[in-house]
Amino acid sequence: MAKLTDEKRIKNLLQVYELDLTTKGSYAKIRKHIKRKYKANASEQASTMPKKFGMICALIDEHKAVLPEDLQTYYDKMVSEILQKIKDNPPVENEKPRVNIQDRLREKADLAIVELEEQVDEIMLSDFQEKPSPMASLVKYQLKPMHLRFVVKWADESMEEWVESLESDDPQLKEAYSHITRTKRKRMIAYFNSVKECCEKIKSLTKKKSGVRIKIL
Repeated sequence: MAKLTDEKRIKNLLQVYELDLTTKGSYAKIRKHIKRKYKANASEQASTMPKKFGMICALIDEHKAVLPEDLQTYYDKMVSEILQKIKDNPPVENEKPRVNIQDRLREKADLAIVELEEQVDEIMLSDFQEKPSPMASLVKYQLKPMHLRFVVKWADESMEEWVESLESDDPQLKEAYSHITRTKRKRMIAYFNSVKECCEKIKSLTKKKSGVRIKIL
């Protein structure tokens, strides 16, 4: 875009901005201009400046206007004023969110849990004939004891209803599992127990030697 140097055109555009640009809109123009040209945050100070200053900022940013002397003098004065305001009362920067260690541990454990859930699906789709290896997924994501407690919790919670289906007298639960034989239910319980056993094996080997290579069965 070529620079706008026609003084009459610049004055006409100012009149258009005067009619069309709201006061809040002018504050937005000021914030954007000060951030772009002066690398300063005027989020709090922009609303203390005259609307005319926002109009001139828009002229410069949107039309590359070369300001006439009177407007340039006014602009320089306003820039000096707002930069001083920012210096005197710098905006409070938002604090970086605190890192929640538990969430990070859980996120990594969840990667393995997703694969374990896929293994559960494989078992059911194969009519309980598949025997996938939980250890493969646990080793793949290099889970440590601090992560494994989430996996163990998942296994316990997932297995709970399968165990209840064998032991409970609840008619609704019996009906829900009536299409799955007791033998197949025991196979699913065995899978969840194998997940817990793999976790315990990793914990045990980790205690013995840091960085031990675990053989995938």
